[in-house]
Amino acid sequence: MSLPAPLPSLLAAVTTPALVYDDARLRANAERIQSLGQRYGFTPLLAMKASYAGLGVLSDVPGLMPEVGSIGELRLAQTLFPGVPAHGFFVAIAEEEWEEIAQGVGHLSFNSLRQAAQFGPRAAAAGLAAAIRVNPLVQVSSHSDYDAGAKGCRFGVPLAELPPKLPDFIVGLHAHVLCENGAADLAQVVDVLLREGGLWLSQVQYLNLGGGHLMTAEDYEDECLGKVIADLKQAHPHLELFLEPGAAWFWESAQLVTTVRDIVRPSGIATAIIDCSFRAHLNDFLIGSLLADLPLTITGATYVSPADYAQLTDADRGRTYRIGGLSCATCDSKEYYQFAQPLQVGDHLVMENMGHYVDVTYSWFNGLPPPSIYRLTNTATLERDHPYHEFLQINLPFHRR
Repeated sequence: MSLPAPLPSLLAAVTTPALVYDDARLRANAERIQSLGQRYGFTPLLAMKASYAGLGVLSDVPGLMPEVGSIGELRLAQTLFPGVPAHGFFVAIAEEEWEEIAQGVGHLSFNSLRQAAQFGPRAAAAGLAAAIRVNPLVQVSSHSDYDAGAKGCRFGVPLAELPPKLPDFIVGLHAHVLCENGAADLAQVVDVLLREGGLWLSQVQYLNLGGGHLMTAEDYEDECLGKVIADLKQAHPHLELFLEPGAAWFWESAQLVTTVRDIVRPSGIATAIIDCSFRAHLNDFLIGSLLADLPLTITGATYVSPADYAQLTDADRGRTYRIGGLSCATCDSKEYYQFAQPLQVGDHLVMENMGHYVDVTYSWFNGLPPPSIYRLTNTATLERDHPYHEFLQINLPFHRR
């Protein structure tokens, strides 16, 4: 079996496929993010969209402020963080949603000048701190699918399109163009905001620098972050600062444990079929087939590029596998991974760093149940599973339920 130390027996006991969240790592991530906020003078926001499964632990951490993007997330935030006004960014608010939003958030970012004009006066009357999202047109994301700083992106108003005088009901600016980036990338964004956005920064009370700050990664540049924030505060000392890291709260916090159900060798290419699906359960890792930009790490295995695979000896190919998912989608696979020994049916494969953007995006495609959720302390405790009646509830017409 390919099980990671130091807890192989606990992971081996779960029913696969299973997402296993490490309680201690989640708390350590939260402690680090909060400590950076205290050290450098910003308020971190918990971007709930990165993982609903991990919120069971984080909802017990004092002082967290949720960031929400829909009515569903707002209701979840009110359940998990009762009495804490959320920070909200809604791409487009419907009129019938307004009253519920106004009662649940304390800060609210509008995505367009039209929406700001429609709801901004009501936000001010309700005592909300309203902001307008801007696009500084800084492109630091590693892939176009996640590039919120691109020209023409639907998120935010380019700085050049803002009116010289912001409406009185706008008291904040919101800029979010990062995606699992470091502080050096944030420095580029802030440099543009300072050079081109000073006219508007001087008119508002707070600046939300959005998400994508990977501040719990091992190589994150703390001192660079401190300098970026110090430069901002020197230029605009009146500004209150918010950062809303997403993946960082859940970074390296969970492992996906799967079981090899079969091994096939079409045209001599060894393929391990696991009891999970990239297409249904790990779709984020299939976008554009981005193995380099969205790395998949399997414990005990080494990634082999297609070019290197073509050069392998027969002996090395005997322990190098394409990993195939369980759905009928042709794209449901990843290639290639080399193990120390040939795999056997029944072996466990453990995929690392699966705590973010997995449970929030998986589906019942092909009728395949999503992975169960376990919480790891000194035992692995089942927190959520997906029984067949859930599949029926989703798919049957009302009169057949």
